[in-house]
Amino acid sequence: MKRRLLARLTAAALFGGMLSTALVNSASAVPPETYISSYAASAQTVQQQYGVPASVALGQSILESAWGESRLTRERRNFFGFKCTASNAPGPIATSCHNYPTQECGPSGCHTVNQYFRGYASSTDSFRDYGRLLRTSRYAAAFDHVDDPDQFIREVHRAGYATDPEYANKVISLMRTYNLYRFNTTAPDRPAESVDGDRFEDLVAVDANDVMWMYPGRSAGTFGAAVRVGSGWIDNYNRVAVGDSNGDGFADLFATATDGVLWYWHNDAKGGFSSGTQVGQGWKAVQWFTVADVNGDDKADILAKVGDYLNLYVGTGRGQFAEPRRVGTGWNQVSRFAAGDADGDGDADIWGTKSDGTLLFWKGNGQGGFSAPAVVGGGWQGVREFAVLDVNGDRRADIVGVKTSDSTLIRWSGDGDGTFAAPVQIGHGWSTHRLASY
Repeated sequence: MKRRLLARLTAAALFGGMLSTALVNSASAVPPETYISSYAASAQTVQQQYGVPASVALGQSILESAWGESRLTRERRNFFGFKCTASNAPGPIATSCHNYPTQECGPSGCHTVNQYFRGYASSTDSFRDYGRLLRTSRYAAAFDHVDDPDQFIREVHRAGYATDPEYANKVISLMRTYNLYRFNTTAPDRPAESVDGDRFEDLVAVDANDVMWMYPGRSAGTFGAAVRVGSGWIDNYNRVAVGDSNGDGFADLFATATDGVLWYWHNDAKGGFSSGTQVGQGWKAVQWFTVADVNGDDKADILAKVGDYLNLYVGTGRGQFAEPRRVGTGWNQVSRFAAGDADGDGDADIWGTKSDGTLLFWKGNGQGGFSAPAVVGGGWQGVREFAVLDVNGDRRADIVGVKTSDSTLIRWSGDGDGTFAAPVQIGHGWSTHRLASY
């Protein structure tokens, strides 16, 4: 019990959590609606980028910053009392660290200490840093309740955000008193490409016995128990990809056959797929392809590598595509690639690997074009298979891959800019699986 309490105190001291009281004024000099209207957009940005209900973000910011009147908020735009991990370590979003005297309270009482607190270039950056914190594994349970802000903050509190036993109730009281729920935004029109229709994209793989399996995505960035999809894939098809062809929120299947025919299976939204339909010919020359919504119209498009070129087939719905057009050159250097939405803007981006293990990123412009490739990683020659998909429903693409050395399944969580967090093992025994490329 003491160890658990100490862990919670440590986390709260690092990230604020109502422990740092010396920097907070006891009363607000700002009219509540002035504060709310000033920072509602920042809270909605957090919801769009990280999935945190805007009402919760606003409520916590009011409580932590004393309606924006805390010294830390006024001087450093720090709305949540977040501290630096060291005097020169503000983290990936904050821009600076500043020394302040503050009162810290723990099991042995309260005392004054000097601590380094984060400084931000804007209020929105402070809110984004807060959203980034809540997307760590500690608070994963909260994201099972994104449609219930009251329960969301209870789960955040239960996970150790603050030691005040009334913390969640205080935030809920603020949300209800000022109707902060009105600022909660709906999810983007573009649905997640999920096989089972929820907001978490799923992993599809074919095993050595020629059976296709679907592994449902979960909010913690892991997968649920495998669901059998069908058999007969290895001998008949050389590539399989997954994507939502008609914008109904259920991912469909595409595959190229050994004779060069492109096949399509429509998701029936009941846990199964229709019989396969031929939707194209002449695909023998395609060395690699992936399915994604390139232009934001909620219809899956195909990006295909043919020699040194990248071709785009714009989807017209129900597995049909327009004639291809060339959207890139220099693709001989790319050994494999997959597409997904890095930042939740509704436009597909691309990640690909070179033979030397370099991971490249191409940012999509929503019109079928892509930026010049940027290097975002190395050492990927040790990853045998990979797929790009939003595992945890935060609208930022992640990468899931199989390590060659030990056949473990690894997740790299997306940071929203084409880069990824450190790898986390989420499975083992994947030596015989081939992953469908999202």
